[in-house]
Amino acid sequence: MKHGGAGSPSASALPAPSGSTRERANVSPGADRIAYVRDRTEVVVRDLAGPGTEQVIAAGPLAKYAPRWSCGRDRIAYAERTPGQNDARLLVVNADGSGAPLAAATPGSYSGHTWMPGGTAILYAARTAGMNDDLFVVSADGSGTSGQLTSTPGISEALPTLSHRGLLLAWVNRIPLLTGNQEMVVVADAHTLAQLHAFSIQGTYPRAEIGSLGFWGDDGGLYLGVRLEGSQNQAMSEVLSVRLGGSGLVRLTSNQAFDSQADGIPRSAIASCRACAGIPALPEGQPADSITAGGVVLEAATLASGSRSKVSVTDYCPHDAVPEVKVPWSQASGGGAAHARILFPAATFGEGAAAVQVTGCHYNALTLEAYDRNGAVLATATHGAGQGRLQTLTLGGGKIASIEVIGAEIGLRDVCWAP
Repeated sequence: MKHGGAGSPSASALPAPSGSTRERANVSPGADRIAYVRDRTEVVVRDLAGPGTEQVIAAGPLAKYAPRWSCGRDRIAYAERTPGQNDARLLVVNADGSGAPLAAATPGSYSGHTWMPGGTAILYAARTAGMNDDLFVVSADGSGTSGQLTSTPGISEALPTLSHRGLLLAWVNRIPLLTGNQEMVVVADAHTLAQLHAFSIQGTYPRAEIGSLGFWGDDGGLYLGVRLEGSQNQAMSEVLSVRLGGSGLVRLTSNQAFDSQADGIPRSAIASCRACAGIPALPEGQPADSITAGGVVLEAATLASGSRSKVSVTDYCPHDAVPEVKVPWSQASGGGAAHARILFPAATFGEGAAAVQVTGCHYNALTLEAYDRNGAVLATATHGAGQGRLQTLTLGGGKIASIEVIGAEIGLRDVCWAP
């Protein structure tokens, strides 16, 4: 495991009794604890630093897979199934070991799961009546039925993995061929599933088979657990590192061990169930009437003439090689003029976000005004740090459905919120 991006990480082994195996590690959003499977049948939690004490939070004769921390740090979702059979079920257990595991879904033929942003639902990949694995979502408390999110003929989705900050989802698309699977790693917006990046490592490793995904600590890339030779009997699994766009592919391990799963360690604790739009990860593009990121819509201002003062993703304010959403003009001056807005659509956010933090800068002026769905003003905040300086403005006071962005020459670095 490693804090940040690509390169060869330093490694140290956690103390383990002779004969015990530990695999499928996942780091807590608090960057302080780790969950993993011990001896295939136990889900274990322990402190990440120091010798620590292993606490078994789930056990039983069935094989356990892929423990995943919720953004609230209080629950862990894992899968279990009879070895050699496709009878997987997904369970959720309290991270402190209290209470019995709760069955969330029984997907049958299963190929990975993760949490959805906000910590109320689980995303998993499973086979339907056809030959493909598709993505499904189910409530983490087991209520209701599973909803199918994808159905692409000829393509199976597998190994869904949520980024540490809840902004991105990654999974593997598999297309069966006579010579094996063609595999493509997809990185998407975690709220909308809109594709942001797609790449294959098979140009470098033609017979590679990806068995696990994990995000870097800063969410800027992925660790891949890969069987390089394509032979289940002969090849061991190794760990590779790659940037989100597919560049910088590095092989991190080369040994006789089965290196099953790598996960990044966040540099600092991540606020509980707080999500961000992930603007710095967006590709630069042409000016548009609106830009959607993380489910949030950033809408351009309307001028008095009726034309739009279009927004774009570019390194604008400050000029520091990190993209912002550029808002060139948002000052009403009569006619049909309207300010630029940050919108929280009801389909994703319900009544709205409880608290919102907007980080931005300006070369002229920047004021934010928050509204609920009835149009009532909830809060106002003004950037006062000076021209060209980033400042985080916090808005609350109720369920925020929209924020007017008032001023000119504005760069919005990111929008973050609590459910």
